[in-house]
Amino acid sequence: MGSTAFEEMKRTGRLPSPKGVALELMRLLESDDTSIKQITTIVETDPVISSRLLKMVNSPLAGVSRTIASLAMAVNLLGRPAVRNLVLGMSLLESGKNGDSKQFDYQMFWSESLARAVSARHLAPAFGGCAPDEAFTVALLSRIGSLGFAFTYPDLYDEHLANAENMPIAERLAAQRELFGIDQGELSAEMMVCWHLAEVFCTSVRHQDVANYDVGADDDRSTKIVKLLQLAGAFAATFVRDKIYSEDLAELLVAGHTFGLKDELLSDAFDSAKEEWRELGTVFSVATTTDLPSLRDAHSRASRDLKPILVVDDCPVILHKITKDLNGAGYEVRTAANGYDALQAIRSEGYQLVLTDWYMPKMDGLQLCGALRENEVVGFVYVVVLTSSANSEILERAFEAGADDFLVKPWKKIELLARLKAGVRTLNLESTLAAEQREAHKTNAELASLNGKLQRMAITDELTDLHNRREAMNRLREYWAMAKRENNPLACMALDIDHFKHCNDTHGHDAGDAVLRGTSQILKRAVRASESVFRIGGEEFLVLCPNSTLENAAAGAERIRAAVEANTVQHNDLHLKVRVSVGVAQIDDDMAHCEELLKVADKALYEAKDQGRNRVVTSHREPAIAT
Repeated sequence: MGSTAFEEMKRTGRLPSPKGVALELMRLLESDDTSIKQITTIVETDPVISSRLLKMVNSPLAGVSRTIASLAMAVNLLGRPAVRNLVLGMSLLESGKNGDSKQFDYQMFWSESLARAVSARHLAPAFGGCAPDEAFTVALLSRIGSLGFAFTYPDLYDEHLANAENMPIAERLAAQRELFGIDQGELSAEMMVCWHLAEVFCTSVRHQDVANYDVGADDDRSTKIVKLLQLAGAFAATFVRDKIYSEDLAELLVAGHTFGLKDELLSDAFDSAKEEWRELGTVFSVATTTDLPSLRDAHSRASRDLKPILVVDDCPVILHKITKDLNGAGYEVRTAANGYDALQAIRSEGYQLVLTDWYMPKMDGLQLCGALRENEVVGFVYVVVLTSSANSEILERAFEAGADDFLVKPWKKIELLARLKAGVRTLNLESTLAAEQREAHKTNAELASLNGKLQRMAITDELTDLHNRREAMNRLREYWAMAKRENNPLACMALDIDHFKHCNDTHGHDAGDAVLRGTSQILKRAVRASESVFRIGGEEFLVLCPNSTLENAAAGAERIRAAVEANTVQHNDLHLKVRVSVGVAQIDDDMAHCEELLKVADKALYEAKDQGRNRVVTSHREPAIAT
């Protein structure tokens, strides 16, 4: 059926096809005896193609150290396959830049085709099945059938495009077969057969839209090329997006994983392909994008459901730096010079994610937090406070004022993006919960469930699943009041992972996160049932020990220290040994506030570090157990 439909389309004389120089060159190159001189003689007859080949050989892609002015030298350096590919692509592009179809985007078609071609070139070694130059040609032409429809049946194809915009690919192809007697994959393959491309390439293009295509043999070339075209197509679709979000990059990684490719290979291929796409875009006169991200940015890039971020600071330099960092990750940024202006903007524009400095004129960051928490009209606003110190008293003031998180100056971009990603996730969860809550008024059980989710979210550290600092302070106040009221002992342990910064700097933040998660699991298993463990910031942990004396707590601390030392954290190919220093303190009559207990424990912790780390020190300044 496809062949009959194709023959009818050929008879119209409207199908795009290589002309002049390209056609003659393809004929010549069918013979291995064709010389460089013969190729050059043919190419020289077309000034446009000649100039573009010279532009190509003098671009960074060719890697030639000197300027080439001779066309013969250019042909010789590029090689016969590359020259054939380039001339064929240039010829088709020149004849297919514009047409009568109003729905078909001719410029986007060629931009995406070129992106698919360069992606296939860089992915080809991972799949096998064809050489990189062959992959370039096959991928460049793999969707040429859609251009054929646009040229041959422009009005009918416009109608199809309007109706098929949101159709799944299988339904779209079925609709094409019903309208034209052939689908775009079949038409692309038939056109490639006419241009004498190898049968295996035509077969692969014919089946490129078949999910899980496999003819039954793992080493079958057609299967490998189909998979290559599918992944290259996913790369190209991402290249030409108006905006690229973290979900788009994550989907590419998942697509690559289904073909057994690892993140490093995918990231390298993606980065190389986007650079070549930009370079070849100038050669082919095809529009490309200049600010494509890297696949390695998937975890930190903005999400599709992101709300705009309001950055509040009276320092233009800081505003500029934060805005640059966030814009580079795909975020939309609005700014305000002080808390008062920010509050007005939040009331009028409805910002839900705010990054604010602490000290500012008119209204500072903490006053802004308080105003937002007291204002029911603005709804839930996630606030990250910029502070110059991570001191526990300062941070407690920020949390008590209503801050949800903090960022210490000077910040690292990766930390800034991580804080905001946490805020976006919280806002999305809050939004979901709010929607569910509106629908759950009929039953008290549903309402209680939603409130429970919100409470757990507010008191849980996302990375380690331990309770967070806010919950630690609430629990400490409860234990303190009970100890004073009933005259019972109360002790606590301040723990810090030794040399954690060195781990992050040496192995990366992913390894650091694995260490934090692994250590948290050890702490949860090692503490007694009556004790509570919290992550209070960075690599710092707190264990509260109600009804426990200093001696009992010190013995427990040594048990924890030994358990951590005996454990090995595995991350990818790394086997990481972890050590902790612990300071132990007990409530006494001279302490007026629960915060003093933390200060004494922190002091003992510092002494443990001064004495060499990986040890427990009690608040009476003598080491409980030295290692």
